[in-house]
Amino acid sequence: MPSSEPSQVGPARILTVCTGNICRSPYAERVLWHAFPADLVVVTSAGTSAMVADGIDVEAVALLQARQMHHAGHSARQLTRQIIEDADLVLAMTTEHRTAVVRLLPRAVRKTFTAREVGRLIPAADLTELPSGAADRVRALPARLAAARGQLARGTASDDVGDPYRRGAEAFRLMAEELDPALESLVDAVTGRKT
Repeated sequence: MPSSEPSQVGPARILTVCTGNICRSPYAERVLWHAFPADLVVVTSAGTSAMVADGIDVEAVALLQARQMHHAGHSARQLTRQIIEDADLVLAMTTEHRTAVVRLLPRAVRKTFTAREVGRLIPAADLTELPSGAADRVRALPARLAAARGQLARGTASDDVGDPYRRGAEAFRLMAEELDPALESLVDAVTGRKT
């Protein structure tokens, strides 16, 4: 049964955050970007110490190309309060990045999680009676995840996605292995495949 939560106009916004905004966060951005219609869910990324204007690392590009996902047009940008403010859900790549987000905008604590934490919380979250549309589901999800976070053990380093920068193809493969299940869980929750 659909929720009576009010529907907001326009697409929902998901923000992914890492350090340089050329490896982990743009990879996650593009995987999610590919999964959702752009008129319903807009996915962007930023870095806490961004390599401003740089494109996606070639190793991350190779991973995206192997999955036939769009990678062109990325330009790394520095995380700001306004970027965080504009997001409905923030996915940090590590607990350190999550802390950096909340330091910039303390009230964002209610909508900021590590990506792997989201993957861990979704099975424990009450996703019944979420709104039916993808945009409204994204907007409703942080409150459900926060409630589940309060019931589960606190996150550890296992909630972090390792930094593959300048560590070669194998490190990027491991990055994808750490990220992909969490991103898939999020896509399932937003599209209603798992409620």
